[in-house]
Amino acid sequence: MPAETYYKSYESAHEILELPGKPTQMIICDKNGLIESLKITDDPESYNTISANKAIIQYVGFGAMRSPGHPASNQQYNRQTPFLDSWRAGNKICVLHQTHADTVCLLGYYKVRDLRKYMGNEGFAYFRAELIRIWDKQ
Repeated sequence: MPAETYYKSYESAHEILELPGKPTQMIICDKNGLIESLKITDDPESYNTISANKAIIQYVGFGAMRSPGHPASNQQYNRQTPFLDSWRAGNKICVLHQTHADTVCLLGYYKVRDLRKYMGNEGFAYFRAELIRIWDKQ
């Protein structure tokens, strides 16, 4: 597996990788509504997970967040269209990960493999997309 690529911030990663959209947005979609990039910011309350040697990501769906990756209220199915459309299209999604040390890592490129509804610790229903890595670099 190739060495990981690190950046000082989401802004510098966007600039170097020539990613569209605002670096402050966690989920960036193209003009057709397909997801182009996702960001995972480490947070102790996050429901986002990275597992299987970074090959599988569980990512919380669209909706209001209390903190990065932690829903603040019930998420609506109709707001998950970008995940569903990306799943159907099989498009590649760039995933960036910011650690506690404020270092941003390019995890690689992923595809949506599944979307499921879950119940959070506070009783909120939320969606979580499963992404599988398709390759490490462009």
